[in-house]
Amino acid sequence: MIRADASAIDRSLALRRAQLADDTAAVEEMLRGGDAADVRFVTKTEPRTLQQWLTPECAVGGGSARTTGGAASGSSGTGLSGCSYDAAFADIVSDTLDDTDINRNRFVRRYENDIEDKAAFRAATKDLDTADREEMLRITTEVNREYASNIGSGVADMRSSGAGDLADFFAFDAGDATQARASILRAVGDDKSKAADVTPERAYQFGTDAQDLADDPNVENVDAVITDDLTASGDDVFVNKDPNGVKGAMYEFRLAREKIDEGDIGTIELGKEIETPEFDGLDSDQIDGIIKDIDFEVGTRSESDLSRSRKKEIIRDALGPNSDGSSKSSEFDLLRGDDGYIEAKAGDIDREDIRNKLIRYKAHQLEGDLADGRSMKVVGQSGEFTYTGSDKLRKIGEFIKNSDGVTRETLDW
Repeated sequence: MIRADASAIDRSLALRRAQLADDTAAVEEMLRGGDAADVRFVTKTEPRTLQQWLTPECAVGGGSARTTGGAASGSSGTGLSGCSYDAAFADIVSDTLDDTDINRNRFVRRYENDIEDKAAFRAATKDLDTADREEMLRITTEVNREYASNIGSGVADMRSSGAGDLADFFAFDAGDATQARASILRAVGDDKSKAADVTPERAYQFGTDAQDLADDPNVENVDAVITDDLTASGDDVFVNKDPNGVKGAMYEFRLAREKIDEGDIGTIELGKEIETPEFDGLDSDQIDGIIKDIDFEVGTRSESDLSRSRKKEIIRDALGPNSDGSSKSSEFDLLRGDDGYIEAKAGDIDREDIRNKLIRYKAHQLEGDLADGRSMKVVGQSGEFTYTGSDKLRKIGEFIKNSDGVTRETLDW
C-alpha cells in the first residue's frame, strides 16, 4: 500500500495513523497516491488533525474557527494547520495545475512551505471570491516565496489604499488578465525601491484603462501587449519579474487612453511590430537624408569620430541585419492610423535608444512601410526633457530640438 521509498519506521507509523483516523480509507488512498513526503506527513500529524485535514468541509480550511494546527495540537514540523486554507480553493487549484503529479495534499503542503507570512497572505486574500483566489494560488504556486509574499502584500495594499474597488481590478478582461494581475500585484507589493512607482492607485487606473481600450473598436492589439509585456519574462513561468517593465506597460496604456480621450487621433495600434528595413536596402541619398535629419552630435556616448562613415555605422547598427544575418524588428508603442508614432517613456529616457528608434522610423517611411511626412513624438514625465525647475534642456531634449521629424510631450503619471 505504501511506497517503498519511505523508511520502514515511517511506513509502520503511517499505517498506525491510518487505522486511528476516522476515515481510514481516505488516509490509505493518500498513502497509495503520494510519495515519501506524504508518508512522513501522515506519521507526524495527530489522527484528529489528519482527519480534519482530509475532511472536505475543512480540508485546507480558509479561516475556519476549528484551527487545529501548530504545536498545541501536535501538528508536526511540517508546519501544517488543519484549517489553514479554503477547501474549494485548493480543490480548484490542484485540479487546474498542469502538473498531474501534484495531488491536493501535496499542493497544500507545498504552498504552506512556500509562503513565509501565511497569516498575512490569508488576511490579504480572504475577501476574494473563489475564482479570483484561484488565480492567486495558481500563479503563486509556480513561483518563489518572494513572489507569493509580494502578491499577497499587493492585494492588501490595494484594499487598504481606498483608491478603488478590488473587485473591479479583478474584473478587467483583456489579454492574459490572470498573469497580468499577478505581475501588477507583485510589483505593488514589492517594497524594493524600483517598484515604488507601481502604486495601488496606478494599478486601479490600469485596470480601468485596459478594459476601456480593449472595448474600444479604434484601438488594436491590446490583448497582445498585455500578454507580451505583463506576463512571463526570462525564466519565469507566469510573472513579469521586472517592475520597470510593468510600470512601462501601465504608462503606455495610460497614454493611449489619454490620446483616445483627446478625440482627434483616429485609430491606435499598440505595440505594432514591423520587420526593420536593412541598411543595405537603402541607397546613398536615403542614408544621407537620415544623417541630415538626425543630430548625431549631442551627448553621443564615447564617440570621438563622428565622421560620415561613423554615422553610417550607427545607422547600420540600428537597422541591421543582426550578427546572425536575421532581420531586426521595429516596435512602435502607439502607432496612429495616419502612421504618426508615439513613444511612451515612463522613466529615464535614453538618448541612444530614441535615436535608434527614430532611425528605424525614418527608414520605414523611406521604404514606404509607413506614410511619409508624419513624425515621432516622445512622451515622458516632467524633468525628463528639461532640468527640474528650469527650462534648460537635458541631452535628450537637445537631441529632439535639433533633429527633424521628432517632437516631445509631457504626461505626468
